[in-house]
Amino acid sequence: MAPRTIDDVARGLRAKAFSVAEVVDDCLQRIEADNGRLNAFITVMADEARATAKRCDWERANGIVRGPLHGVPVSVKDLFDAKGTVTTAASRVREGLVATADAAVVAQLRRAGAVIVGKTNLHEFAFGPTNDESAFGPARSEEHTSELQ
Repeated sequence: MAPRTIDDVARGLRAKAFSVAEVVDDCLQRIEADNGRLNAFITVMADEARATAKRCDWERANGIVRGPLHGVPVSVKDLFDAKGTVTTAASRVREGLVATADAAVVAQLRRAGAVIVGKTNLHEFAFGPTNDESAFGPARSEEHTSELQ
């Protein structure tokens, strides 16, 4: 699959070049392939993302389009609650605390039809400018992974 940006995905979905399920599966495969090296995701929400993708494909096929993010996979920092999912804020103190409601930003993304694929790593409690101080280990960018290999 070729899309590289949110705009590429949105355009491809509008043109029916691929389905939401295909985009989400591709995204989840990339996360699985790269997360061991990048440590970007604390939580991957694969089952929920696939179910949401299926619903988005049905909606789009039936003329329901919620806007430019409808069917686009996104991630949120693990600082924001997503109902039914643990929010750690990159701290062991919060392990096991399952959110009972969505944070406002997550609720807005869901209403817009975005497909949340997971929750990403961050500096513990967002109390710093880097991802180096996370209880789950530092997140790495592509440009910094060569030094890890």
